[in-house]
Amino acid sequence: MSVKTVYTSASDGYIHYSSSVSFLDARNYTWGFIVPTSSEISVRLDHTVIPTWVIGRGFLFFDTSAIPSGAFIITATLSIYVSHHGDSGGNFDLIVQNGQPTYPHDPLVMGDFLYSQYPGNGGSINSTPLVDGAYNDIPLNAVGKLWINPGGTTKLCLRTSKDIDGDDIAVETSVRVNFYTAEKGSAYRAKLVITYIVPTITTHKPSDIVRMDPSKVTANGLVEIGTQNITKRGFKYGETEVDTWDKSEPGTFSSGPFSLQITGLDPDIIYYVRAYMVSATWGENFGAYIQFRTAVPYWSTKTEIKAKAIASDEDIDKVGGIRTLPINNHLIQTVSIAQNIADAYLAEYKDQKIMMVVDRPIPLPYERGDIIKVKI
Repeated sequence: MSVKTVYTSASDGYIHYSSSVSFLDARNYTWGFIVPTSSEISVRLDHTVIPTWVIGRGFLFFDTSAIPSGAFIITATLSIYVSHHGDSGGNFDLIVQNGQPTYPHDPLVMGDFLYSQYPGNGGSINSTPLVDGAYNDIPLNAVGKLWINPGGTTKLCLRTSKDIDGDDIAVETSVRVNFYTAEKGSAYRAKLVITYIVPTITTHKPSDIVRMDPSKVTANGLVEIGTQNITKRGFKYGETEVDTWDKSEPGTFSSGPFSLQITGLDPDIIYYVRAYMVSATWGENFGAYIQFRTAVPYWSTKTEIKAKAIASDEDIDKVGGIRTLPINNHLIQTVSIAQNIADAYLAEYKDQKIMMVVDRPIPLPYERGDIIKVKI
């Protein structure tokens, strides 16, 4: 999990429009006057005695390109440094809205004022707890977090709830929040504090590749998703980097390693496998392909050694006077050290042997590592 703080750019500003006709005329007007270089943004609704209605809407631009594309936003908080605010026109909310990807333009244009270009409520703060001369936090809700644009620019609009709801205020009252822009300096400009993760699935090298059963291996992967959960995990594999088969399991899974056994493989064949995961939040994600080769099957065999040896006097005494001793049925595996085994055995009778017959291998259910006892 990572935390990134990004600050509003010099493109920030506000647009206002004044009407002496009516509140709705000011609210619904299709363009307004741009104030792009002021050190303050004034989000407001004023109703003066003339009568005049003035509506101001604020616009913020954040460079969120440092957040990797595909990142999942866990939390996002918009912080504005409020210079002053007022609610003589009644309690109200300051609401974050969205017009992306088109609105607002950078730089601002007069037509960015049109309210219908900014639907939704991405987060808000009530006027009551606002503090002048300090940063005030507006946590973005589930909708607002979707407006963060990893790998690009995040653009936000701020309006009062009176403006959004079409709720006029009494004469000689106002509702407003003035906060500093980038032009005020780095200690005052608006900022977004974003907590995010980049969902990652990694394919690890398969294990349990053995000659005793080349038809199966254990596929291994690693899920890294912070505190989130996924609903499915598994492996896709084939004889090329094309997903031909699938081995997976449904459920609720968190971060960590996982393994599944893949069966039905052919011996001594190259396969490609990659791990994957599925989430309702970010869909399907894949790890990289890893190449592996299944084992060559081990064919166990029996070699029968038959021999006759002329016994020593000591041997004759042990067996009760029999001078020629039969040596039969000694099993030697067909492994790389088979010849060494045979040579070592025969070396013991080097001075006695007179004849040897070795039958060719006959398949037997012995595997590498078996210990075969020889009885003489």
